[in-house]
Amino acid sequence: MSIVTIYEKNTTVFNNLGLGVLLPTSCKVTEELNGIYSLELTHPYDERGKYKFLENERIILAETPNGKQAFRIYRTVPTLDNITVYANHIFYDLLDNYIIGLSRGGTANDVLQAIKNSFVYKTNFNFFTNINKNSNVVLEKENPISALLGNDEEKPKFIQNFGGEILRDNFSVKILEKIGDDKGFTVRYGKNLTGLTVDEDYSSVVTRVYAYGKKTDSGTVSAIVDSENINNYLQPKIIKQEFSDAESVSALEQEAKEYLKEVDKPILNITVNFILLSQTKEYENFRFLEDIKIGDTVTVYNKKMNFSKKAKVISYVFDAISNSYIEVVLGDFLNLLTDDISKNNNKIKNTSSEISNIGGQISNISDEINSKANIEDVYSKLEVDDLIEKIDISDQIDELATKEEVLQKQDKTDNSLQTSNKTVAGAINELNGKIGSSGASIIDDSQAGSNKTYSSNKINTLLNS
Repeated sequence: MSIVTIYEKNTTVFNNLGLGVLLPTSCKVTEELNGIYSLELTHPYDERGKYKFLENERIILAETPNGKQAFRIYRTVPTLDNITVYANHIFYDLLDNYIIGLSRGGTANDVLQAIKNSFVYKTNFNFFTNINKNSNVVLEKENPISALLGNDEEKPKFIQNFGGEILRDNFSVKILEKIGDDKGFTVRYGKNLTGLTVDEDYSSVVTRVYAYGKKTDSGTVSAIVDSENINNYLQPKIIKQEFSDAESVSALEQEAKEYLKEVDKPILNITVNFILLSQTKEYENFRFLEDIKIGDTVTVYNKKMNFSKKAKVISYVFDAISNSYIEVVLGDFLNLLTDDISKNNNKIKNTSSEISNIGGQISNISDEINSKANIEDVYSKLEVDDLIEKIDISDQIDELATKEEVLQKQDKTDNSLQTSNKTVAGAINELNGKIGSSGASIIDDSQAGSNKTYSSNKINTLLNS
């Protein structure tokens, strides 16, 4: 069993117990390769009052496969029975920083340090890379996480141009050629097994290439090259592929063969549920997975089709209390970049004042309906199309055409919520304690400045109930 501790907001060294040891009933850490790194913790209302330590922006220190890691709380959801908090790895503090602009080329290390030096304010983070490559980045008006992990075809970010995998160790950020090792283990599969979910995607398999090389005076170098696995499939899977630097047929064939090794097998993801798998007699064959880490490589072997391929640990869910995996996903590296996280957080920051007013704006919808305002007028006054993905309320307006129907709908919603607040906004706010673990955020007027998201599905559910 591992302990979980909590620290004040400004803590940077975690060599003591901080504010104290927590007593959570659940504490799960989720990490994706070059992707999200987060924690979810549920705590009872204990007699000693430790739950009171759980405040936004405080730091939770919890066990992970990479040792003790710091996670900053960004959301707290109290219910009648307990309190659940959500936290991001301390790495995501970089979302709050900003880069006005940077255009820099050179070695990976030169560019990485230039990115760090471009932050609007200094941080406690250290950056390192072992990538031996020259390239460049062009950054403009974005946060550091977008600069490192973002995805932009026109202005590629650091990992897009230099490659690599990110290792986050508290305030240490390393972008390495690879962060894991090939453990020499083999996962064999061929039949359905409780706790083992295999996802094979054949849609991008290629087994024959019509290859074209460099154009010469006598014409374009060309060749037809087959994969060694071509007979494993019903029929050849053919594409055209150019290798413009190949000046001879032999060079072209060699390049095509190397290319086919990467595309002649299905995209593969294997999800291992340790709780379910541990209940089977086959678990002993998979016990080695308890010791692997994010980025590690294993061999997966399909006994039915008699082919094998390398697969990385691309994500996991880890129990920080029992210090054991709940779930591990093995598969092809899918470039799980966090540009969406970065963009979503920027969107929240840029619209925080609008978010704090949504409750009042939604309350005004009923007035618009009662005065039989047209749909365009309602949308123009709501002014949150971009924020909540253009909620389609036309059907709701048809249903709520009269004041009596509006009140009936509100009473029904209020009764289902057991609330005395007779406004839609009030009912929504009271949902905060009802849906704490659903992943949606509800407006809290007392924390209007906090980073919040608002679920359009929840609004539609209220209006349709």
